[in-house]
Amino acid sequence: FQSRVMGFAILDLATGRTLSINDYALALAGTTREAFERGAWDWNRITPDEQIAADINAMAQIRARGWCDPYEKDWLDPHGRRVPVRISGAALPGEP
Repeated sequence: FQSRVMGFAILDLATGRTLSINDYALALAGTTREAFERGAWDWNRITPDEQIAADINAMAQIRARGWCDPYEKDWLDPHGRRVPVRISGAALPGEP
């Protein structure tokens, strides 16, 4: 889960809430573990409004087939700057 070259996050497909995230993804998002643990950071909060549909589509694909097509989007850092990221996802058996 910890990587120096890839960000990882675990989301609950039912709620879209971020359950866990690695340090590299936090660095990409320009935030801290403390902010994440306080609830100040969440996948939904840092997605620009016009890109939310791509996340909804990806989660629907994961529910339907267990994985989603990779896609590109932006994260908004705490200063409102856009950070381009490439997302892919898959269901983990036995996990939400």
